[in-house]
Amino acid sequence: MSRRRFLGVFFGILGAAVLAIALYLAFGDLGRHKARIEALVTRSVGRPFAIDGPFSVRLLPVVEVSAERVRLGNMQGGSQPQMVQFGKAVVQIGFWSLIKGPPDVRQFELHDATVLLERDADGNGNWVMGAPADADDVEEADEDDEAGVAQVPVIIRSAQLNNVRLNHIR
Repeated sequence: MSRRRFLGVFFGILGAAVLAIALYLAFGDLGRHKARIEALVTRSVGRPFAIDGPFSVRLLPVVEVSAERVRLGNMQGGSQPQMVQFGKAVVQIGFWSLIKGPPDVRQFELHDATVLLERDADGNGNWVMGAPADADDVEEADEDDEAGVAQVPVIIRSAQLNNVRLNHIR
């Protein structure tokens, strides 16, 4: 087989694979990965996370995520079992803005949401999640950010909030 023919076949197969991946991302049912996403979030934040209703993800031409009946557990010993729960959320983000930033949120909807913020007896807030940061990581954080949390600018073009409650318990 000549080198030219080999390269033609190679790039033809590579192009077909890229096209297949793009078509899957554009038209595939990515919502079927709901259980994996729930497990990943639960492991990452160290609290139970569940999507009890319909869930859909679309990546092209814009990233669109829609979820219904979502709940995030509270810290151990909290006054309520759920820290966050909502009836429905929809977010649309420009695909290329995720690559070159800042994220361009074209639409954000949140319906029937309750967020509970509270502290335990030691003064720890329930909004602190995951494994504690290393002292080295906190020292390397931005000087303006005392908590060691990365600050990312976000452009929000349209937001709709319906029946959203924020409860703060001291």
